[in-house]
Amino acid sequence: MTAAFAAVSMGLGLAYLALAVIAIIEVARARRTRGVSRFGLAYVGMAMSCGPHHILHGTEALQGFNANWPMVASVLLGLPAGVIFVGLRIEAMAGGRGDRHIHGTPGLLILGAIAFCFAAGVLVTAAAATFGSGHPPSLLALAPNLFVTVTYSIVGVLLLRTQARRRVALEGWSLSGLSLGAIFPSCALMHLVYALSARGDLTICPVDLFGVPASAYFLWVVHRLYEQSVIDWNRRPIVGAPRRAERAAPWAQGPAPLEELAAIPAPQG
Repeated sequence: MTAAFAAVSMGLGLAYLALAVIAIIEVARARRTRGVSRFGLAYVGMAMSCGPHHILHGTEALQGFNANWPMVASVLLGLPAGVIFVGLRIEAMAGGRGDRHIHGTPGLLILGAIAFCFAAGVLVTAAAATFGSGHPPSLLALAPNLFVTVTYSIVGVLLLRTQARRRVALEGWSLSGLSLGAIFPSCALMHLVYALSARGDLTICPVDLFGVPASAYFLWVVHRLYEQSVIDWNRRPIVGAPRRAERAAPWAQGPAPLEELAAIPAPQG
């Protein structure tokens, strides 16, 4: 099981690094028409901290430590959202839709949210029960990961609340938006379980320390976008692919070219 967990953890870390590369490419491509995206840069920082964390965590597991069952379960719990979001971003970069519309609010969606909350409670309780057993509590593992737990939890709430606010207008949900929003509560859970269970070491500590300012900046950007207090071309965080609107605005003199449409920030609602 240790080898399987190490492979999954490293795969998740590579997925985060792939997201960082995708975000860099998208920000660079749209820089001239939309300007530099604060959200895109913040997302790159987040992914560049989480990716190495999971890769090094997998390495720790192969070395025989920091791989108990709550850690394994927390990583597996966060895997589906990450896989869906990465797949949709790759599809968008290849010229595809990059999103799927979920009509209404399916019962499976509600059941999934309830199941995640229940599983998170079980895992945190199990990790807390073993806190400090077998090794002294490590400030190297505890402090930065607890900080990231708080910041990413708030980011997840803001992103999911944005999806909820759009639900009425869209008559449903964005799969890409939901998967992006779900990444952060699951990421916060993984960091919390790691903080309570891990034996700290100097190898992963620099990466975790880098995650503190990266997560703080990401939270600042997401909060400002949520409050609509900053203009950024990426107001709908890297969801879907840019395309011509289905119909022109009532005040338009004619159909706007795609470049002009891309330069207009998406409204919050």
